[in-house]
Amino acid sequence: MYNRKFIRHRLGNFALITAIILPLIIILSGFVIDITRANYTKGELSQIIDQSLLSTYSHMVFLHRVIAHDEIILIARHNLEVELKNYFTNKDAYDIAKYADILVNSYNTDHYISITVHYKMPKSAINIFLGANHEFIEVMSHASIILHLDVVNSLSALFIIDVSGSMGECADGSWFFCSHLSKLKVVKQSIIQFLDIVSDYYDSHHLITGGISFDEKIKDIFLMSWDVENLKKGINSLVPSTNGSTNTYPAMKKGYEMINEIKFSDANRHKNIIVYTTDGEDNFGRSEDAINICKKAKADGIELFVIYISSKNYSSNRLLNECSSKGRLYFANGINGIRNAFFEIAKSVNQKHTKFVQ
Repeated sequence: MYNRKFIRHRLGNFALITAIILPLIIILSGFVIDITRANYTKGELSQIIDQSLLSTYSHMVFLHRVIAHDEIILIARHNLEVELKNYFTNKDAYDIAKYADILVNSYNTDHYISITVHYKMPKSAINIFLGANHEFIEVMSHASIILHLDVVNSLSALFIIDVSGSMGECADGSWFFCSHLSKLKVVKQSIIQFLDIVSDYYDSHHLITGGISFDEKIKDIFLMSWDVENLKKGINSLVPSTNGSTNTYPAMKKGYEMINEIKFSDANRHKNIIVYTTDGEDNFGRSEDAINICKKAKADGIELFVIYISSKNYSSNRLLNECSSKGRLYFANGINGIRNAFFEIAKSVNQKHTKFVQ
């Protein structure tokens, strides 16, 4: 009899504790899910605003005339809606763009454009089921840009891309959580997006691009050309090598020679850049040779960008430091890290004209 009472007592306590704790766990789970989704959405909105501001800038350059503030706002709102449609439904994109706060101020040739967006993100099914007070969480994001329009530069951009075997691995770092996008696939997508952005800055007479892929040796060469679309096709055709070795020197040497051959009549208004992307350390003993080439390139005024794809920070790596100009070394971890690195470089290549203010 005593044992039965004891068991009932223990079971009763367990049921009571479960009745209290389980709802708390469910509520907490819903809260964590919504906070995570809200932060992710805010990050996406921030990048969308940046892209729409860049598109607005390129549109203003193309018009090449004095533009009234109302027209700038219409252009910015249209570009915002276009970018939003890549991430949201057409209806949500229209509503977000329609109710976005867009402010324009001008002084001489400088234009300050500010965009603030508000998005009512639906709460998770858990919170709706639990009868949360509101079905939406308001997510806000803001960015501004200062445009200077009286200078037109030209750009030569060359991409040096590591296609060794490890670039075929999952970009997220773990096949268990893999999105089925390889590092090389994300790099290719990011370069094509980069080319779309800079093509908005510079017309076909002010932009020349090329590329080199490599593992232990040069694999593909895309000669410097005015034909950006042709380079996109070449970049998109790249596949990971069956060779796991990495040797930067031959590709860096060839890239330096290719970009150094390009001459513009007004060198003071022309920018040369090399964007070097890799996920591994050189294992052919030619790092010093590659470093010497990088030093020559920097001495010639070529701006060097390095994107190192890794979850670890190799800031002490001599090759990475010597082959990147000051402040131009990016450590990219995962899909968003790679995309953001290329996007930051795309913004910086026109920094004489634009300044982002968060």
